[in-house]
Amino acid sequence: MKKVIISITMILLICACSSKEKISEVSCGYNKNVKLKRVDLESFNCISPNYGKDKTSVYYLNIFSAKTKGYGKKIKNADPKTFEIKLFPRDKDSVYYEGNEVKGADISTFEKLNTNYYRDKSHIYYMGNKIKDVDILSFELLIDPERSYTYFRDKKHVFFSGRKLEKSDPLTFQFLNDGYAKDKNYVYYRGNIYLKKHGKRKYKADTKTFKVLEKGYAVDKKNVYYGYYNRRKEIDPKTFVVHKTDKNLNGIYYDSEDKDNYYYNGKKVMVKN
Repeated sequence: MKKVIISITMILLICACSSKEKISEVSCGYNKNVKLKRVDLESFNCISPNYGKDKTSVYYLNIFSAKTKGYGKKIKNADPKTFEIKLFPRDKDSVYYEGNEVKGADISTFEKLNTNYYRDKSHIYYMGNKIKDVDILSFELLIDPERSYTYFRDKKHVFFSGRKLEKSDPLTFQFLNDGYAKDKNYVYYRGNIYLKKHGKRKYKADTKTFKVLEKGYAVDKKNVYYGYYNRRKEIDPKTFVVHKTDKNLNGIYYDSEDKDNYYYNGKKVMVKN
């Protein structure tokens, strides 16, 4: 019995000691009062607002990118002696994106294309993740009117935010306005295909008659569309008009109308008498 009590006591002491890890706060640029466990403050220095290091470790300090409760994180296996930030964070062996190692990257050919896209001799990466099924020789970044830098294409497909748009046609793909794009097969809104299935019936936006209006609205020969809301089946496309400035009727604002209703931001707000 005594042995059991002693064992339990030892376990409790070990747990108590481990739970009392030394926590310090550091500030680098706009990242203020970032909590770090077991950091050596005497040797700690800021590399950038998002990165810092001490004599043994490298730390990622951005506490706004996730629910970190104010804590930064130690970057596993990062080498503080060779860690640096030029076009991207790197050390002698690896490259990093937001404090995570870009696994499998070839450091000698790795390069930054824009904020989210990178490449090396063999792969394309989006936000630090390797994109599958990309033909690197025909890879091409596409700059849309909003300059979001989220689309690219190769000889077979168009990609959005690192995701392949199935059945997309890279040769006929073109940007429109307000987040819309199309190719010979489909209309897209910020990477989402305007294609829906209702029971056994399927409809898709008509690429030949599709055109962008104003304030996020678009229309084809059969339907009116509004951003992520997709098809607005209650709107009559033949009589639908968008107003350049919002209008007010009896205290209710609307930006568009058809023969039956008034609409605001793609939703019906009032029925016409």
